[in-house]
Amino acid sequence: MPVPRIFGIETEYGYTHLPEEGRELERPALLRSISRLAPEIAPCVRAADGRGVFLANSSRFYLDWTPSADKPEIATGESSNPVTLVRRSQEGDAYMEDLARRVEQMFGGTMIFTKTNVDYASANTWGCHESYLIRRGCDFQRTLVPFLCSRVIYAGSGGFSNLSQACEFTLSTRAPHLQRVVGPDSQHSRPLIHTRDESHARKGDQRIHLIVGEGLYSETALLLRTAATALVVGLIEAGVDVGPSVALRNPVRALRKFSADPLCKAAARVENGGVVRAIDIQRHYLQIAGDNLASLPLWAEPVLNLWKEILDNLESGAEQKEMLRLDWVVRWRLYTKFLQSRGLDWKTMADEASAPALSAIRAELFELDTKFGAVGNQGVFNALDEKGCLRHRIDEAHFPGDAPTRADLRGTVIQQICDNKNRDAFVAEWSYLLNRGENTWLDLTDPFEQNAEWKPEYQPEKFRLRRIVNLLE
Repeated sequence: MPVPRIFGIETEYGYTHLPEEGRELERPALLRSISRLAPEIAPCVRAADGRGVFLANSSRFYLDWTPSADKPEIATGESSNPVTLVRRSQEGDAYMEDLARRVEQMFGGTMIFTKTNVDYASANTWGCHESYLIRRGCDFQRTLVPFLCSRVIYAGSGGFSNLSQACEFTLSTRAPHLQRVVGPDSQHSRPLIHTRDESHARKGDQRIHLIVGEGLYSETALLLRTAATALVVGLIEAGVDVGPSVALRNPVRALRKFSADPLCKAAARVENGGVVRAIDIQRHYLQIAGDNLASLPLWAEPVLNLWKEILDNLESGAEQKEMLRLDWVVRWRLYTKFLQSRGLDWKTMADEASAPALSAIRAELFELDTKFGAVGNQGVFNALDEKGCLRHRIDEAHFPGDAPTRADLRGTVIQQICDNKNRDAFVAEWSYLLNRGENTWLDLTDPFEQNAEWKPEYQPEKFRLRRIVNLLE
């Protein structure tokens, strides 16, 4: 029997304000203005913890105020179909574009939000975190790690390492910043899998929180990254064993090796002493998913077809030569043509990028890469897409089976609240909505909740909810 999956992403946006004249706005002042303007962009209610707002489109906007990061973020509502996730990601980009225009109206100049995941003027990085719901108690790390390290061949955003003096293209700008497989620290010693345990759901559920991903624009890449990962999570929950043949000896080193090869031929060592390519690992998971189709969601079969097509094209080189549908491929093709127009190639840039004659070319590439990921018509990806140069669009009709989630209910209720012009009486969290005026709440702990039944505040939750609400008074 097909089993639905639940997933979502949190996209962190880099940002900069370019004044028409005079000094640039200080970052704290700019962030405070962004925070004040955000609730004016779309129907929303405040988050119960005071961080941002929950939107009527089911997503959440907030600011990450950690010591090493101060990025605006959009967390999509929980989705059960990868196409829905893609559309919610695009709605988040549109929201950030609207926010940029509001900032410009207030301060003049140009406001840019970008999904390029590194700052080439520093060692900073940010990314796109992913969450997948799984039944608590499942041992997912051993099965998931080889898949995560190898999916970079279609899920990478492309770009350059900002930790290197060389100018070498990488499929993943996050890869140089990832230092361990599993861990609790998302800011410094970054892991592939973040162990923070916040299910935001029923007691028997657990959230797999991945911080290996990057901001993507390609509909094909967004869909396949999410869908293939969700299918692997489904296999894990069903108790399917992928076997030891793809167990990487050093997963972080393998990820970096795979990321450094646009031809997708690099191989990494596995624990049994052999070597394996990223494409081989992905085919292994693809085969197992195909053998267990009955326990996977309704949209699994067309995803498997797309998965196989992408792997075949990457192996033959057709994806790199003929297609423009993966983020890293678009970047790689564009930057290759840029170098060729200067009479240069990647080998020269890697070997001699520090030479004075090439430092200006390196700086131009980094500037181009930063602009590539900008939201709206300021972004290079979006400009190419607008001109019809890219082939990344997906046909929604090919991916059936979208089970309603609590995100749909939450969004509908928030829209009704805003239509009634009483949003100040409400606060929201992933697992509930609270009507402070009437002291009632909407229980959303079930990820598939569709019943908008407001309940009296019951005793076990009373202190926690009151404490949170008091913070907002």
